[in-house]
Amino acid sequence: MSDSYEELVKLWREYNIRLEEEEYRGLRVAPDPDNEHTRALKNELPELPDHLGAIDSAIEWWRKHGEGLKRRPRMERLHHLLRRLDQALVDLYPTTTVVTEAGRLLLGERWWSAYRCEKAAETGEEVSRTGWVRDTMLPRICVLPEAGARWLDSERLRERIWNMLGVGRREDGLPHAPVLRIGLCVLGRHAKTQFEATGVLDEANRIHGFRAVGVVWDGGSQGSVEAELYACVAWAHESRIHVLCFPELALDEDGRNALRREIERDPGSLCLILPGSFHERDPEPKRTIGWVNRARIWVVHAGATPEVVELGGFEKTEPFTMSPEHVGDAIHNHDPDSGCLGYREHIDPGDQLTIVPTPVGRFGIAICRDSFRSNLMSRYAPVVDHLVVISMNEARTDWFWFTSEELAKSSFAASYYVNSTQFVGAHDTTVDLAFFCFPDGTVGQNVVYYGRQPEAAPARRAKAQAIGDDRRVYAAIPIPRTLFPS
Repeated sequence: MSDSYEELVKLWREYNIRLEEEEYRGLRVAPDPDNEHTRALKNELPELPDHLGAIDSAIEWWRKHGEGLKRRPRMERLHHLLRRLDQALVDLYPTTTVVTEAGRLLLGERWWSAYRCEKAAETGEEVSRTGWVRDTMLPRICVLPEAGARWLDSERLRERIWNMLGVGRREDGLPHAPVLRIGLCVLGRHAKTQFEATGVLDEANRIHGFRAVGVVWDGGSQGSVEAELYACVAWAHESRIHVLCFPELALDEDGRNALRREIERDPGSLCLILPGSFHERDPEPKRTIGWVNRARIWVVHAGATPEVVELGGFEKTEPFTMSPEHVGDAIHNHDPDSGCLGYREHIDPGDQLTIVPTPVGRFGIAICRDSFRSNLMSRYAPVVDHLVVISMNEARTDWFWFTSEELAKSSFAASYYVNSTQFVGAHDTTVDLAFFCFPDGTVGQNVVYYGRQPEAAPARRAKAQAIGDDRRVYAAIPIPRTLFPS
């Protein structure tokens, strides 16, 4: 590994820390002021090539001209050098990822930024490549601490996605324009997740614990489990889905096994599967409780005998609390005379991001209220291009939509939300069951799905419509040819 990468990480960290000091707040002005002092500083800098070689050139110049400087002269030259280096990486796509001792260094264009520009180029539209990450001085240089994130790299997944996106040719012999399809299976109303109370968690506030213990399908029929999930896989085949997502706490081990068997029988175009989450024992118990709400992440390994392989997972970071009146008969051993004022998930909260790099952008995952946690989302925001939020929610609010729209605006990232219907009325128009939220100028109109068509469109920038009886929807994202390998 080049020493230049390690040094760049150190300079990036120094710059971002000192930029918060009052003395240097003026450097946050964008664009840089056009005055004699600024022009003189910029004239000192080297011309940098428009590729990764710019890093070696920039660091070499810094060692000669910047290393011995102090305070304001040092910070001003570092500011302009990093800004020039950032501009030199404007055409670097796909993003280059370098693992250094100090963290993972991300260099180059965000996927949706490159997508928007390449899409515009196909139509002859003029679009600037700058300014897609709000409140970030250096949108094409980012350092993510290695300790705070789980990166699930898979060469087999990358190959599978390219192969599936490139299948088929038109009548004129040219390849079909690739379209990425992300499917959301809300699931029908044939299942009910069963919970059990686990004891008192907070005696002073009378908070008791609960965990999921299984899913009952139509009176406990295993056949109904398989029928529902087999229908989901058949729909994924017919719709040529590449990424398939299920809700929180909606598939237990039996359900996941049935889903896996059917996908392995014929995976179709499937590449990446998020089979929801469930409460399970922590495979590496390092905390107090030893249970987590864990979402699994599967990839398809194609071959003579297709195989669904678990790539890793994500542990929910924000346990859910609900009042006893919302429990109903879901917690089978709930005692109405216990004095309980609230039930909280009896789990250890996770503390890591999970990031899945693919040729069509980096995917992250959040479970329900994780998407409200500013600490988690601020760490995801500069890194992921697609955030999948899985949920089991009956709240009649637009919480999830607002957080996804903020992510699209501030970080140029898309969100996909899939919610279990188990506590939602069949004709409810006030609870989001699924939605897609894309950055402006990319795919097109965002869509929010409800139990039935709302009488009035919600006050937000999206189309509202009823979800179908099968509770399955997908987003189709046409990939510009220039982002697709020949």
